[in-house]
Amino acid sequence: MLFSLPVLAALIAGASASNVLDLTPDNFDSVIGKGKPGLVEFFAPWCGHCKNLAPVYEQLADAFVDAKDKVVIAKVDADGAGKSLGKKYGVTGFPTLKWFDADGKDEPYESGRDLDSLADFITKKSGVKSNIKPPPPPETLILDAYTFDEVALDDSKNVLVSFTAPWCGHCKNMKPAYEKVASTFKPENDCIIANVDGDDKKNAELSKKYGVQGFPTIKFFPKGSKEPVDYEGGRSEADFVNFLNEKCGTQRAVGGGLSDTAGRLAEFDELAHQFFAAGADVRNKLYEEASTLAQTAGAASKQYLRVMEKVVNGSEAYVEKETTRLAKILDKRSLSSSKMDEIKIKANILKAFVEDKTNQRLVLLKRSTRDLEVDLQWHRLAYLSLTDVKASISAFLFAIEELLLRLLSPNLPTSDSVDRQNFEGMSSMTSMSYEQIPNKLVTSKVFQYRPQKDAWRHVSERKMAGRVDHPSSILIVTWNLDFQSAYIKERLHAALRHLQSHVFKCDKGEEPAASCIMFQEVHPEALSHLLEDEWVRNYFLVTPISHTKWPGADYGNVTLVSRTVVVARASILHFGYSQMGRGAVVVDVKLNTVTAQRPREITLRLINTHLESMPVGAPMRPVQMAVLASLLRRKEEVQGGVIAGDMNAIAASDYDIPGDVGLKDAWKRPNSDEMGFTWGYQGGGDYAKARLDKVLFVQRKVYAVDEPKRVGLGIRAYDEYGVPVTFASDHYGLVASVRALGFADMTFLESRVEVGGRIWAMIGGSSSTSHPSSRRSTPPATMKSVFAPLAAVALLATSALAQLTINTPIGPVVCQPLLLTWSGGTPPYFLNRLLFIALHAFSILPGSQPGASPLIDLGVQNGNSYTWTVNIAAGTSIGLTLRDSTGTTANSAPFTINSGSDSSCVGKDPTSSGGSSETSSETSSGTSSPTSGTSTPNAAPTQAAHIGAAGMIGAAMIALLA
Repeated sequence: MLFSLPVLAALIAGASASNVLDLTPDNFDSVIGKGKPGLVEFFAPWCGHCKNLAPVYEQLADAFVDAKDKVVIAKVDADGAGKSLGKKYGVTGFPTLKWFDADGKDEPYESGRDLDSLADFITKKSGVKSNIKPPPPPETLILDAYTFDEVALDDSKNVLVSFTAPWCGHCKNMKPAYEKVASTFKPENDCIIANVDGDDKKNAELSKKYGVQGFPTIKFFPKGSKEPVDYEGGRSEADFVNFLNEKCGTQRAVGGGLSDTAGRLAEFDELAHQFFAAGADVRNKLYEEASTLAQTAGAASKQYLRVMEKVVNGSEAYVEKETTRLAKILDKRSLSSSKMDEIKIKANILKAFVEDKTNQRLVLLKRSTRDLEVDLQWHRLAYLSLTDVKASISAFLFAIEELLLRLLSPNLPTSDSVDRQNFEGMSSMTSMSYEQIPNKLVTSKVFQYRPQKDAWRHVSERKMAGRVDHPSSILIVTWNLDFQSAYIKERLHAALRHLQSHVFKCDKGEEPAASCIMFQEVHPEALSHLLEDEWVRNYFLVTPISHTKWPGADYGNVTLVSRTVVVARASILHFGYSQMGRGAVVVDVKLNTVTAQRPREITLRLINTHLESMPVGAPMRPVQMAVLASLLRRKEEVQGGVIAGDMNAIAASDYDIPGDVGLKDAWKRPNSDEMGFTWGYQGGGDYAKARLDKVLFVQRKVYAVDEPKRVGLGIRAYDEYGVPVTFASDHYGLVASVRALGFADMTFLESRVEVGGRIWAMIGGSSSTSHPSSRRSTPPATMKSVFAPLAAVALLATSALAQLTINTPIGPVVCQPLLLTWSGGTPPYFLNRLLFIALHAFSILPGSQPGASPLIDLGVQNGNSYTWTVNIAAGTSIGLTLRDSTGTTANSAPFTINSGSDSSCVGKDPTSSGGSSETSSETSSGTSSPTSGTSTPNAAPTQAAHIGAAGMIGAAMIALLA
C-alpha cells in the first residue's frame, strides 16, 4: 500500500505523539539519575498484563506532560533491546514498575495499577502534581457520628441514610444508582440523601445504635419523627426514586428532573382536554369554570389558565409551538435545576390539552393482554400431559400425595400452589418494591468446545438422545466464586486447578469422573477465562457461555457437566422480583440404575442456584426455594433431583426453608457443626461464620445423595510472579455424590404401590419410612377415619425398609463362614434365607418377599450380625429376608453361592459364631419355626405374601377414589 507524503507525515507524527519516554541501554543512564526522579515500566511486547497497562500508562504520562522537566515517565522493552537493563535491575516478570530517585536509586512500585494510584504515588514521591482533574464532590451528603443527629433527626426533613463499608461489594454496586438518586433529589430541600461509613471506628456507636449488622443497611428517617424505618426495597435507581416520591410527596423522575405527571392537576386535566377539543363558545365557558376553580387550587392552575387565554385570544397554534420550544430546552439541559423543573411543569401541563385518552386505554389493554399471555405460557409449562396412561396415573397418585401433604401440613406449599404463587405474579408481595416481572424459565443450549473450529458449539439434542451408556453416579460440586474481589482470572484458575488435581484427582490428559460443577457469582471476565481453560475445553459441556443469559449481567451462575454425562435439557430460571438479579441454571441428566438384571435409565434435575442475599432478601428466599422445589416435582419430566448452591442462610429462619418446601438437606449433622460452615473464614468482613452453601434434594427411592464435604479450604490465587495474592473465593465449595439405586427396576404398577405406601404412612399407617419434612408425623384423627377402608390393604403394602436394612453379602463361598449384618428396626429379628425361582421379581420389588418358600430359617437373632457357614450348594441364587418384632421386613439383593474346595457341609444344619441366635431344628419341609411362635408356611398366608397383592390393590383403590 502506498501513502502520500502528508499521510505518511501524519502517521509518523501520531507514532511519536506518546509522552512516555522509550529507554534503551544507549540512553538509560543519560536520563535516569541525572537530577530528575522517574517511574519506569519494564515490559514485554507479548505480555497481556503489559498490554492492559499500556493505555493507563499513556494517560499517566499525559497527566504529567506539563512537568517533563521535573519527573520522568518512561518504559523499557526488557525482553527486547532493553533485556540487559531488565537483568541489571532484577526484573523477573512483566510488567515491573520501578521508581528511580534523582540519584538513580531504585525501589519497586507495589501499589495499584490504576491511573489515580499511579499519579498519587508520583506526587507523593516527587511533590509534582498531575493535571488530572479531581472528581466532582459526591452528591450524597456524607454524615458521621458528629453530624448525624443534626441532619437525620431534623423534624423538618425526610432523610434516607445508607450505612456502607469501603470493602463491601454490594455497596460498590449500589453506589452509582445511589449517587444518581442524590443528584435527582438535590432540588428537594426537605428530602435528603445521605451516607455513613459504617465501617469507620468513629461511627461504630452510631451503627450499633441503629442495629446495623451488614452492609449496605438503609434507613429512612421521616419528617416529624426520630424513629427510622428500615428500607427493604430494591437498590436500583428506579426503586429508590419510587420510594422517595411516595414518602416525600415528590414527583421526581429516574435519570433526573421531574416526572411526566409533575405539576398536573386531575380536575384541570379533564377541563383542558375538553377545552382543546371544543368550539369557541364552549371554550369560553370552560375557561370561566377553570378560573373559578383556580381560586382555591394550587399555583400550577395558573399555567392551565395561561394556556387557555392564549387559545381563546386566537393563538390556536400556541400549544404545538410552545410544546416544541420547551422540548428543545429540556433536551439541552443547559439551565439550572430549578429552572428546568419550572419548564418541565409547563411542558407537562401543555400535554394535558392534547393527550388522547383513547391511546391511554389502548396501552392499558395491551398491557393486560401481555400479562394474560404470560400467565397462559406458565400454565402451559405447568400442564401435565395426560395423553399417556402411565403419566396420567402417575400424576394422579402424586397429586393425591401432594393433597395429603397439604392437609397434614398447611404451611407446606404444594407444587401447584408454588407454581401459581410464583409463576402468576405473587400479588401478595406488592408491598415490596421489586420490579414487576414474573419468574421466567428460558430454554438454554449446552455447549461443547470444537477444536477443529476453535469455538464453542451447541450440542445436538438428537445426538445426545441416542446414547445409553449412562453412569450410575455423578459428583456434584457447588462453589460461589466471589465476583467482586480482585484477581478475577487468577482466582478462577486456582479454583479450577484445585478441582482438577485435588477433588477429581486428574493428572494432565486424564478425564474426570462423571460430574456436574456448579459455579455461582461468576464474573463475565471469569467466564471468558473459563471458556479458554484447557481442562474445561477437553472434558466439559458448559451452559451458559455468555453473561447476557444471566438475569443480571454483572455476574451469574455457570454449570459444567462432564462429557460422559448426557444432558437431556437445560434452562435458565430468572427469579421474579429479585432485586439482585438472582436465578438458577437447570440441567436434566441421565443416569443408569445399578441392578442385578438390566439397568434402567432415570432422569435427574440438577439445579445450580444463588438465592437472594442479605437481610433485605429474607422474604424472597423461601419463595425462591419453593419455585426450585416445584421444578424437582415435575414427574412427567424427571424422577427427582438436587438443588445446590449459595442459599444465603444467614438467619435462623433460613434453616427451616428446605423442610418447609419438602426438601431434604444432604448435611446430616446439626447446623451448628462448623464442619459444614462454608463462609466467614476467607474474607467477608465481620460477618459470622455460617453454612451458606447447601446441597438439597427431593427424596425419592431411585437415588441417594451422600453427605457433602467441603473443598477449596485455604486455596490461594497467585499473580504473574508466583506471589500469593488472595483466596480463590470467600466461600468454601461443597462436593457430594448422587447415586442411582435399583428401585427404578420396578414395573410401573409396582412403583405406584410404593407411592400408595407413602400415602398410607402419611395418614397414620405403621411405617418407618420418613417423609422429607419431619413436621408431618401426626395426622388429624379425622384423616384416619376417612381413609379407614384403605388402611387394611395399605398397611400391608408398606414396610420399614428406610430404617430396617440388611446388607447384601459379598463373595459367598460354599462351606466357608459368611458374616451377615443388618441395622435398624426393633429386635428380636427373624432371619430367613430364600431360594429365588424368579430373580427378576426380587430385583423389581425390593421391598417384598418373593413367592418362593424359605429354603432355611436361621431363627431369632437379638444382635445385628450373624456368621453363617454357607451350607447351600454352589450356583444357587438366594437372598436374605429379615423381619423385626413389629413385622417390618427387609431384603438383601439376590446373590449366587460360589464354589469352593469343600462341599461337605451342604444340606447340613447351619453353624454360626459371633452372633446372638436362637434357632430350632429344621422340619421335613425344609423350614423351621422360630421359638417366638411365628406361623409355619402351612398356616395362613404370611405378611410377605400379602404385601405384593395388597399393595397393588391399595394402588388401585387410590386410583378409584376420584
